[in-house]
Amino acid sequence: MNITGFDRFFKITASVLGAVLLATACGSDDSSSGGGGPTGPITVTGTAATGLAIAASPVDIRCKTGTATATTAADGTYSVELAEDAELPCLLRVTQPGGAMLHSVLGSGSTVANITSVTDLVVARLAGGSAADYFDGFDTDAATALEEDGDIQGATDAVVAILAEAGVDFGPDIVDNVLTGTLVAAQGGSPGNAYDQQLDVLGQKLTASGTTLATLADQIVLATPNDSLGLSNVASLPSDLLLAAAAPNCTTLRSGEYRMLVLGVSLGAEVPTEIVTVNAAALSVTRASGVVEQWVASGDCAYTSLAGESAVVSPAGVVVGRVAIPGGGFAGAVFFPEQVIRDEDGVATAANIEQLAGSWNAVGLEQTTMGGPVHLVSSTYTLNGAGVVRALTVCDGAITGCTTSPFDQVPNITFSLNAAGGFDVVNATAGRSARAFVYRAGGGHLMLVTLSLDGQLSFATYQVEASLPEVDTVRESWNLALSSGLLVGPSFVDGQSTVISVDDTTGQYVREVVLDFGTGLSRPESILINDPRAGYRYRPEATVTDSNGGSSLVTEKLALPMQGMGLVTAGGIADSSLALSVQKPAH
Repeated sequence: MNITGFDRFFKITASVLGAVLLATACGSDDSSSGGGGPTGPITVTGTAATGLAIAASPVDIRCKTGTATATTAADGTYSVELAEDAELPCLLRVTQPGGAMLHSVLGSGSTVANITSVTDLVVARLAGGSAADYFDGFDTDAATALEEDGDIQGATDAVVAILAEAGVDFGPDIVDNVLTGTLVAAQGGSPGNAYDQQLDVLGQKLTASGTTLATLADQIVLATPNDSLGLSNVASLPSDLLLAAAAPNCTTLRSGEYRMLVLGVSLGAEVPTEIVTVNAAALSVTRASGVVEQWVASGDCAYTSLAGESAVVSPAGVVVGRVAIPGGGFAGAVFFPEQVIRDEDGVATAANIEQLAGSWNAVGLEQTTMGGPVHLVSSTYTLNGAGVVRALTVCDGAITGCTTSPFDQVPNITFSLNAAGGFDVVNATAGRSARAFVYRAGGGHLMLVTLSLDGQLSFATYQVEASLPEVDTVRESWNLALSSGLLVGPSFVDGQSTVISVDDTTGQYVREVVLDFGTGLSRPESILINDPRAGYRYRPEATVTDSNGGSSLVTEKLALPMQGMGLVTAGGIADSSLALSVQKPAH
């Protein structure tokens, strides 16, 4: 995929808004939908297929007013005349042998509706949830809302674009018309047309990747951030990655190009970053130099290499690694899949800095004075639509030494596109610069990782007020530590904690943390949420009684979960260390 600059880094699809737009049965671009469209008698036709014709199967139609039923022929086609008082729009359902159901939509101004695995995804996107539930609850009110607020063509374009990224390409003749275009389904020994063949490709990719159509639909819905759906903090893969080949021991490691960022390493005039190619099925990583590194599974979503490297993968597909570097030794690394930015219709477009607008929390290891020591630093800042920082709070020491700049005295810090990928971040006031890279998880949240030429780094996430966890919530993790000298720890360390109490009044919870997995030794730790600012978690220093009756010192820490990534950055206040804590897969 020859996409440069910011196009490569994340995909943003917009809310489902606007009028119902759908091509007419004759294939024109007339998108008029006024007054509920045509009324009966209307003959509705189409083809039901999944790469093979769905033969002899019932078709149910629910319209703004009126219902109808039909049965598909041997070639998957159907035809039914709606009653004279029927009024569009309509939803359609075909029930396949065995009970599986697929759905479609008939917009005002059209008389053709194919029913396929792709149209089922379109309906799920329009519904903002389950296509089956949407059909079951479709009534006059829902139909009116679809007329007024549903962008059928926009939903279609977005779904087709997501599938194209995953290698299901309907081509120029059908790309805009999966609902109404000519579909000839395979039957017996007769092959289908190009449309039907791509349905076959979709089915094959679903099978090969171990992904169900329902799971893909769920992720396509999550990839539609809007005011009503919001963003999901559940760590999950972006929808297009679900059709890529998966690793045999990890459903969230998928084949494709990844942006690799090496942490704490200086390459002089260049930030240490490259594009690597992951072959998940073969567990190999091809570096930009052409060198192929072979990984060996060391548990679910965990890997080692012959060079002594190690890596783990979060439920959102973020890889944290300990990688060999030139000259010997190891450094920390983060890499995540390359992505594409999209406009509100789901179409690949030129990069738009406005997609970063909003308030961000960050934590990292940085020099706060030129040539000075590296400190643990937290910050909260707001970017406007032009990529300019318009509000800034910086805490040198993470929770102490905080300064908030008045609006008219905010340092001159700007984000701009870099032709080689990501952003240039320039602090003109301080005379410093860095590179920043973005990844968007399946729930819509963004993670922004920033590296400077001398290896300093920070991780940023949208500022979202934290909520208290439920009692008995268990979190298992791999943890990799970076020192204030930007050196990586010798290995990943396993972690496990269980929430044992929650106090809504103080915004605090207590978790029992395992200290020794061999003996089961554990201790309680108190965590304050939204402290020192919304979105952060603070662990105060305390002396506590361990499970064996002894005592231990709990050191002071500041944690910032990367929303929707399955990754938590946790800074040690006393030693300015930074741990990357990666959520293990559910058992």
